[in-house]
Amino acid sequence: MTMQVKDSVWLGKEQFSLLTSRPASPFSPRDHGLRPRAASTMNWSGYHCSYRISDQKIYLDALSVNHTTFLPFTECPSELRSGHPRWPGEREVNDVPPPPLNGVSAAKPSGLGEWQYDGLAMELPYTGRITIGKGYIQGLARSADEWQFSVVLRLTYEAGALANMQDLSGAFAQERASILAAQK
Repeated sequence: MTMQVKDSVWLGKEQFSLLTSRPASPFSPRDHGLRPRAASTMNWSGYHCSYRISDQKIYLDALSVNHTTFLPFTECPSELRSGHPRWPGEREVNDVPPPPLNGVSAAKPSGLGEWQYDGLAMELPYTGRITIGKGYIQGLARSADEWQFSVVLRLTYEAGALANMQDLSGAFAQERASILAAQK
């Protein structure tokens, strides 16, 4: 199984990976008119976010999205009209720009299939819990579970404001030691 690309989270000048989010991710492209589609086996969600934590708030700073537009069959370029439409009356088109997000238009870097939004600075009204980690320890397993990171923080947000931050690094170091001892 291919390990999935992780969203990034910047806390100060340190970059972390977003490991878990409950009950949902801080940002959903579908809530903003985007239609992400799996870009590869390492990105089944079809998008990748870069978050920033600043002034006790969480922001979406950048977004890469494999956005797909569905046009009425009659509006599609003639080269897309051959064959059977995926859905009756519609055809999938990948080169139609997605809608602006927080006043920022997406760019499509040459050679890449994903649309890129940079400089979003979009404050998110997130309520939930995220777990972030850095210092991935190579060679432990093919997944990226919390116990495989040397630094693990859990942040709880209420209506976009940081309510609690816990350093779980010690607890996961103990779990890592137990798992590795059991494997011997």
